[in-house]
Amino acid sequence: MSDISDVVNGLVTVLTANITGLHAFNHEPDVINEYPAAVVQIEEPIDIAVVFGGNTIEGDLRVTVLTASSVSEEATLAAYALMSPTGANVSLIAAVRADRTLNGSVDDAQVMTIETIGRRVINEAIFTGFDAVVHFIKSIA
Repeated sequence: MSDISDVVNGLVTVLTANITGLHAFNHEPDVINEYPAAVVQIEEPIDIAVVFGGNTIEGDLRVTVLTASSVSEEATLAAYALMSPTGANVSLIAAVRADRTLNGSVDDAQVMTIETIGRRVINEAIFTGFDAVVHFIKSIA
């Protein structure tokens, strides 16, 4: 595995361990049939001089969270709960705060922003969800 895949997998592990019922992926799956779901990917663009420079890897992960394959009040309220800063077993922010090392894969991580909240169109399908950007820093040998 690479340093980047370790970080992505670390966040997937933290999210699934701390959010009840969340289905998390370290890649963009062809189909998502169970909700809530989260897809974790390295954020683009990658500034090679910053991300891979020296003895430190620093970057962002984008977590696309989907609460339903439709738009409804229930799906919207589920998204609000997942993006809340508190909430045992439901909050993405609380999950990252519970293990800021992302299962030992980084030195520190935190949720920096929540974006694109609400109705999402992905591959011509409609979903409810949001994106979270998680910043990380990792020392390397």
